[in-house]
Amino acid sequence: MGNFLRERLLRLLGICAVGGEEGLREFQERGYFLVDAVECRVKRTCESAVPLLEVINNCSNLLSAKIELARTRGAKKIVILGSTAIQALKELGFNELREKSVAKNCGEVVESRIESREFKIFILPLPAKWGVKYIKQCYMDEVKAKLARFLEEK
Repeated sequence: MGNFLRERLLRLLGICAVGGEEGLREFQERGYFLVDAVECRVKRTCESAVPLLEVINNCSNLLSAKIELARTRGAKKIVILGSTAIQALKELGFNELREKSVAKNCGEVVESRIESREFKIFILPLPAKWGVKYIKQCYMDEVKAKLARFLEEK
C-alpha cells in the first residue's frame, strides 16, 4: 500500500500514528485485515489498459481464499474501498452488491451471504488522489462517524 493511501486509510480509521510501522501495528492490533482486490498480475500484450474483469478473474481464487482466511480469524465485516473492490466482490458472488456502486451507495451498509457465510459490508470509494470528487462527496464527518460505529459494533 502506498504512503498516500496508507495515511488516508489510517486517518479515516482514527489511527493517529499514520506513518510507518506504528500505524500499521495499531491497524493490526484493532483486528483489521487489509485484502487487496487485485493482488496478482495479468499478461499485458500491449500498452493499453488491462481490462478490469480480466484482472479480477485472474485474482478471484486468491481473493476468495484471503476473505475466507480473514473470516476464520473472526472477520464478519468488510469495508469496500473503491470500484475495483466492489466489482471483485460481485464476481465472487456477493449478490446483494449487484446493483450497488461506490459513488451512488457511499456510506451504505449491505448484509450479504456467500456460501453460508454472512458479512456486513460498508461501501466507500477509494480514498486516493484520483477520486477527489468522491472523497469530498463521501468522506464527510457524517459518513466517517457511521464508519466508526460500523467498525465498533459487535
